[in-house]
Amino acid sequence: MTDPKGWCLDAPSSVYEGARFYDSMGKMFGPNFGTELFLYHRIRDNIQDIQKNLDISGVSQRNISIRDRLFSYPTVEDQLFTLESDRIILQKAVPQIIQFFVSLVQIAPAYNLFLVNKDKRNIHASVTTVESYAPKAVIADIYAESCNWEKSEQNCWRGKSTFKKDPDEVHLYLHLDHEENEIIYFKAVYPDLNRFVRFAEVA
Repeated sequence: MTDPKGWCLDAPSSVYEGARFYDSMGKMFGPNFGTELFLYHRIRDNIQDIQKNLDISGVSQRNISIRDRLFSYPTVEDQLFTLESDRIILQKAVPQIIQFFVSLVQIAPAYNLFLVNKDKRNIHASVTTVESYAPKAVIADIYAESCNWEKSEQNCWRGKSTFKKDPDEVHLYLHLDHEENEIIYFKAVYPDLNRFVRFAEVA
């Protein structure tokens, strides 16, 4: 199936390129990779067809706890189909998700708030700026991130994911469309940079 020599001689060049791609992937992941990938997509597509026919939601509730605050909000299941009714649910939840993020940022010690631009540069932002996106976003997601930093034998810092009551960073992702063509990304950072030993050492 993945052997380019097995395709028709008059097939377009794009077909040969695709075959070579899967042939390379097969060598990397094993001889059954192509078959397993095909079955995976077949099963996923069948499940999505059942969803559409029976009007089964592709949204689930995500429960999180950040800075001792519990919160639950609807989120997209990546492998499921998003119904039109799901889109309404997701968009209606955006203002509450933004308000939860804002409340986390303002708990003492208050976090430093940034808008991360397309060049991955941190630009200082205000709560008002975050709240201004509530009418524009169609999906919102929140994630917390914390690391314990250790030096390697090569004198390089390596971070290992961990849990902290007050996380190192809290991220807010605001999708302005359902195709993920435009995403606004806000980042709230713990105010005491001494926690980030790799930065404190440089300073």
